[in-house]
Amino acid sequence: MLRFGVDIIEIDSFPSFIKGKDDSFFLYNYTRSEIEFAKKKLNPDIEFVKMFSIKESLVKSDNSLVGKNFNKIELSFVGDCYIYNDYKITTSTANNNCISFVLSTT
Repeated sequence: MLRFGVDIIEIDSFPSFIKGKDDSFFLYNYTRSEIEFAKKKLNPDIEFVKMFSIKESLVKSDNSLVGKNFNKIELSFVGDCYIYNDYKITTSTANNNCISFVLSTT
């Protein structure tokens, strides 16, 4: 079965980790390893937006994830690539927007 999800986020509307705003938001939506991954990046705020958009896309593609706290949906990383189970994941940012696509064929 082919499953896919798409999400787009306006970057400026997202809480800023760098400015220390809304810490509870980050703890509620990300795992410790995801937070550590983002903190090591040149622009952590962009990484957090990307991960959130990916998680939104995953929920849209997999009904079993609906209602699950985002800090229970853990992304893995290989270099700069995001991994979640058997999904193919891509994300991009441009002009104050982040868009993510996820695809699974199982």
